[in-house]
Amino acid sequence: RGGGGQQGERLAEADAAAGGRHQAQAGPGRTEARQQADEEVGRLLDSLRERFAELEPVGRPARAGDYAVIDLRTTVHAEEVPEATRPDYLYEVGSGEFGEKLDAELEGKRAGEILKLNDVLPERFGERAGQEVSFSVLVKEVKAKKLPEADDEFAKTASEFDTLAELDASLREQFGKNKERAADAEVRDRVLQTLVDRIDVDLPAGAHVAIVGETGCVKTTFAKLQSRLADPTAGHI
Repeated sequence: RGGGGQQGERLAEADAAAGGRHQAQAGPGRTEARQQADEEVGRLLDSLRERFAELEPVGRPARAGDYAVIDLRTTVHAEEVPEATRPDYLYEVGSGEFGEKLDAELEGKRAGEILKLNDVLPERFGERAGQEVSFSVLVKEVKAKKLPEADDEFAKTASEFDTLAELDASLREQFGKNKERAADAEVRDRVLQTLVDRIDVDLPAGAHVAIVGETGCVKTTFAKLQSRLADPTAGHI
C-alpha cells in the first residue's frame, strides 16, 4: 500500500517465488546440453542441405518425398477442370496438393504408368473444394532429391564461411544465443506472472509512492499495470 517497506518486501517475494532474475531453474548437465546442441546443429545443417538439394531421375518406383513429372487431367463428367489440371507438372509425392488419395496411388508407380481415380478436391481449390472429380495421371518421370555433402565446398556455397568447421561453430553460437534469450524470456514471464498473482496494491488518490529495485525487477511493467497501460488477464490490482 502507501508504505514503501511492504511494497519492497512484496516485490522481493515475487522475484524469489519466480526464481529470481538471474536464477533460472537448473538446466541440463553439460553432456545433455552438448547433445542438444549437436542435434540442433544437425537439424540446421540438414535444412540447409535440403535448400541446396538437386533433383535427379531414378529408375525405381516413386516414394513419399520424391518428385514425379506428371500430366494430370482433372474432369467432372468428362468436362475438364482447368484450375486442377496440370500438364508436364513437377509434383511432390506426399504433399497432399490434390488430396491424399492421389499421393497414395502415386507411391510405388514408375515412369510410363497411368493412373485413374476419383476423389474430392481439397480446400485449397476454393469454390470447387469438396467437389468430386476424376483424375487421369500419366507418370512421365520420377526424381529424387540429392543432398549435397556436408563439407567445405557446401559451406562456401550455403554460407559466408570457407569451411564446414566455421559454419558449424556459427550455428552453435546461434543456438546458444537462442537458448539464452528463451531462458531470459521464461524468467521474465515467471516474475511477471507472480506479480500479477500475488500483488494487491491500493493507492489512495494523491498518495506519493516510489517503486524501487534493481534493473530488471519489472518496475516499469508494474507501473504500466497500475496505470492500466497494460491489462493482465489474471490476478488483482
